[in-house]
Amino acid sequence: MANGTVIGHHRMKSPKIDRIESTLEYPIGSNVKNYPYELIDQLVAQQGYANLFDSYPEDEEVDDFTFHNRMSFSDDDFEDICESQKPDKYPQHGLTMDNKNVTIVNTKNFTQRVEMEVCRQVWKQGTPCVMCDNQFKKTECRQIFLELTLHAFDKSKNQIYKEKVMIPASCKCMVVRFKGF
Repeated sequence: MANGTVIGHHRMKSPKIDRIESTLEYPIGSNVKNYPYELIDQLVAQQGYANLFDSYPEDEEVDDFTFHNRMSFSDDDFEDICESQKPDKYPQHGLTMDNKNVTIVNTKNFTQRVEMEVCRQVWKQGTPCVMCDNQFKKTECRQIFLELTLHAFDKSKNQIYKEKVMIPASCKCMVVRFKGF
């Protein structure tokens, strides 16, 4: 069977999607060269997925109740011990738990909003939590991931399908246990 999908009377070739150009240290984001926007829009509509997407997304205001459950009502009295950032909300690429690259459906017409939190120093193993290391314990900021099912694009079959993608969910301070004490 030839590569491509028939849309109308035209056979569409499978697009060449270049490797990821993420600005983050964890490879999830929206900077994909040659991302096949038009083909994905056509496939989503053709394969009956269109009603599953929010066609006109609006960024929601931060819910104060949720925010304060995580941060305390008086942030002035607290300091983060693991520095983090909240990157793109509409990723176009990511990884599965099996380390497989995935093209995520996120076009202007069909979006999937994802809340993420990424440790700033996650891939520099051994980065200590702020003000927590001393001679009796060692700490490290560790990235915590959740598995989230998103609609993805299979470029070899020109199909939209569901895939579980690793989403960086939080940055956690861990105490390293010393052996031999």
